[in-house]
Amino acid sequence: MERHCSRWIAIALLAFAVGGPANAQEGTPVTYDDGSLRLNKDVSIRIGGLLQPSLELQQDLPTAAQDSSSAYNRRWQHQMFIRRMRLLFSGKVTPSFTFFFDFEVATVGRITSGVKNMTPSVNLLDAQMAYIASQEFSIMSGLMLIGPTRNGLQGAISLMPVNYGAYTFGANNGSPNGLDNFVGRDVAVMARGLFNENRLEYRLSVSDGRSRANPGGPAPLEALYSPFRTTLRLQYDFCDKQTPDLFGGIGYYYYTGTYFGKKDVLALGGGVDLQGNYSSYAADLFLDHPMGEGDGLTVSLGYQMLDGGYPDGSEISNGVARADAISRLVPKQNVLFAEAGYYIKSLNLQPVAKFESRMVTSKNPYAYALSPVAAITDAQYTYLQDLKSETRFGLGLNYVPRWHNFNVKAMWEMVSDTQAGLVSAVNASNPYPEFKKSFMLFTLQGQWMFF
Repeated sequence: MERHCSRWIAIALLAFAVGGPANAQEGTPVTYDDGSLRLNKDVSIRIGGLLQPSLELQQDLPTAAQDSSSAYNRRWQHQMFIRRMRLLFSGKVTPSFTFFFDFEVATVGRITSGVKNMTPSVNLLDAQMAYIASQEFSIMSGLMLIGPTRNGLQGAISLMPVNYGAYTFGANNGSPNGLDNFVGRDVAVMARGLFNENRLEYRLSVSDGRSRANPGGPAPLEALYSPFRTTLRLQYDFCDKQTPDLFGGIGYYYYTGTYFGKKDVLALGGGVDLQGNYSSYAADLFLDHPMGEGDGLTVSLGYQMLDGGYPDGSEISNGVARADAISRLVPKQNVLFAEAGYYIKSLNLQPVAKFESRMVTSKNPYAYALSPVAAITDAQYTYLQDLKSETRFGLGLNYVPRWHNFNVKAMWEMVSDTQAGLVSAVNASNPYPEFKKSFMLFTLQGQWMFF
């Protein structure tokens, strides 16, 4: 039903876009420099699309028994799928009122837990409207990317590697979904503005976050409540201004992953993300600098600290653990992110390198899906922390004849990851059969986009 509804909505919008210009005041269609189409005296619309077909090769993840067997031969899993396919709409109702929304079908044909996804759902990904009172103040509401980090606020269209950082959306890393985000998105109201000749940007949002209200339910769950999630981000551009005009539309909401040396950008940013006694703090640096005869260097660095807490403000009520909050705890962790690329204009190539690290430091047994026990030693906690922690290193090469509109990206990664599920209890007699083993991952991804 959801797919059928979304399909009819898309058809109706396309029909409106085609038929609208006939009612324009001048009687003829008008196309603006940004590619948008005027429908009447006040309203303009812009339509876009995105397709990202992918090939993925990954070393299989053996069990401890398989790894210890001399007869076991480690193989590569391989699959082709469509990572993203999107239909995008943006426009203006007045010079001060803008909107943006898009639909996505993701991971078409990808195999997860032995099941091939050939009947994907159509998801509403973004749905935003904004009123721009001035460069210093605008108000936006709807479904949008929320978070304190630059990488988490980039558009998937302009990423430099094949995807976001593996731990960028760490607030989603609970079981099953942390703060109830959908790929980093939340329903929110945001104030945003630019100062100091549009170099200093602020974004202050209030969103739902994790919501677990249960009025009238059985004790102790009737006492559950969820304060709003509050996120603040500040960024200062020392060189070129990345967001020169809020009146240009919501397209300027998303940060760009690389400018291919077309701009000289040095941006320092940071933010804070709070809900109940969950907190996250972030800092990042972004550099995009022209080099040589049209070449460009891009460097992006980031650090984020997440302290899971319990969004409802309490972990125990009347001596009873609140399972709905605890089972979705975001483990306390530190995340490092670094990526760099060099665009070679004469070859249309961009070599890329990246490094990522997630270091879990939680000493709460619920963070590891374990029931509390009388005593857990520091050595046991260290073991559990190591199981949750990961490190990734990647090298890639992008062929970018039309920059973000058409490109092909290849990336090889080495990943240190957990090979087995966690134990059901922690005690002195448990032998801890889990182990960590590095595996390799190769991704080849194309991108075709117009917007």
